[in-house]
Amino acid sequence: MKNFKWGILILIVGLLIFNYWQTNKFTASPLNNQKTDLPPEEQLKIISTNPNPLDEATILPTQNIEITFNKPIYRSQFKHKLDPDIEHEVEVVNGVDKEFGSTMKIVFKNPLPLGSGYSLFIYGNTTTEDNLPLGSDIVYHFKTIKFRGI
Repeated sequence: MKNFKWGILILIVGLLIFNYWQTNKFTASPLNNQKTDLPPEEQLKIISTNPNPLDEATILPTQNIEITFNKPIYRSQFKHKLDPDIEHEVEVVNGVDKEFGSTMKIVFKNPLPLGSGYSLFIYGNTTTEDNLPLGSDIVYHFKTIKFRGI
């Protein structure tokens, strides 16, 4: 009976040690000096969209999309993709100049087809001039209004 109690005690201690090891294994800081451990106020992030919310939004075929970051970025560093691929341009809204600002506007060259669905991927390698990355990919799904006919 004594061996049984010791066995249970060793099993419980072993489980506690294993649980502690597993928990700390995934929260340990990375070995390389990446900028992912920055305080939240120093990280690049999306603070608003237009339309708001953009995910699962229904937009007009001629409506533009705006993405606002908490820090200014160069237009060339706004890494994104639309699926399906649609002809569009990216403009800086109210920025320092045409190339540098906090709000990026996606302007479609042609009206979008009615009742169509799209995905906007904003890649994690979008960076500020100080090379602060967005860190992770962000995906928005939206669609255009449906035509119901007369």
